[in-house]
Amino acid sequence: MTSVKKIEIATGAAAVDARQLEQLLQLQREILEMVAAGQPTNGILAGLCQMAESMVPNSVASIMLLDAERKRLWVRSAPSIPAEGIDALNGLVPGPNAGSCGTAVFNEEPVFVCDIATDRRWADYASTAEQFNLHACWSMPIRSASDRVVGSFALTSFEARPPDAFQQRLLYTASYLSGIVLEREQHAESLATAAAAFAHMREAVMITDAHNHIIQVNHAFEAITGYSAAEAIGQTPNLLRSGRQDAFFYRDLYHSLERTDEWRGEIWNRRKNGDIYPQWLSIRVVRDDSGAVHRFVSVFADISDIKDSERKLWQLAHHDALSHLPNRLMLSARLEHAVHLAHRTQQRLALL
Repeated sequence: MTSVKKIEIATGAAAVDARQLEQLLQLQREILEMVAAGQPTNGILAGLCQMAESMVPNSVASIMLLDAERKRLWVRSAPSIPAEGIDALNGLVPGPNAGSCGTAVFNEEPVFVCDIATDRRWADYASTAEQFNLHACWSMPIRSASDRVVGSFALTSFEARPPDAFQQRLLYTASYLSGIVLEREQHAESLATAAAAFAHMREAVMITDAHNHIIQVNHAFEAITGYSAAEAIGQTPNLLRSGRQDAFFYRDLYHSLERTDEWRGEIWNRRKNGDIYPQWLSIRVVRDDSGAVHRFVSVFADISDIKDSERKLWQLAHHDALSHLPNRLMLSARLEHAVHLAHRTQQRLALL
């Protein structure tokens, strides 16, 4: 569902007076401000539960989330529920008669149990309800940005009662806000993972903007080139040019990027200390939604060791191991080249 649709659901004014509507809007503002400020997820969710509880006296709020296997529900936030109550809730298996939260997640729809003592969906949890004096429980599924159910937001009451229109709107609002907070957390975790991978890659990474100015590099870039991030950022990749490639080489490179959005190949570049070394370079164009160039991502590795190995293998293949003089293979190769050259230039060839 789109955020616009969610907002309409959360703040719909039907059967809710202006004062109550303002309470819902204030709840949204406070939670979204906490999100924008980058406050910790656990603190935001606890604050959401406590604000909801303040609007529904004689109740406690809880947020339960599905595990990675989507088989059980675990309490993520329930600041007013004692530890033994949380232990009783943890590990709940969603099903058609799994209390309010387990049923709401299983059916992917709201579940309003008005009298726990007489509702069959709570039959298997009657002892828990009696132990903690629970008489009503209203649960709303929490959905991700892709509209997938990921958990539940619930208000559990110490008196048997149905939720009125305002309380239903509050549940919609709280579940919607929970989804936003959890989505932000997931994005932050993904970014942190990507940042860690970026920082610790063995290959150098250089990201430039649409105008080809360097905006980000990783640690491997600094190690290979000798330039620190502070020295490189704001410069162009010309900082690394060795002068070994001519203008035609770079013309072909940029034509490839324009046609296919990528280029890969061998290139010689210069370190900060002046050393010229071979790289294996891969460049990828990143475009925005309109198709315009947004970023260039370059990944490269120093292949000096590979080049040295190739040179040594060539030396061994074409020279005698003891005398280091050219061997028969080298003679054959050079003779073949000389024959072709003599034929092309119409000259005689002598072998001594």
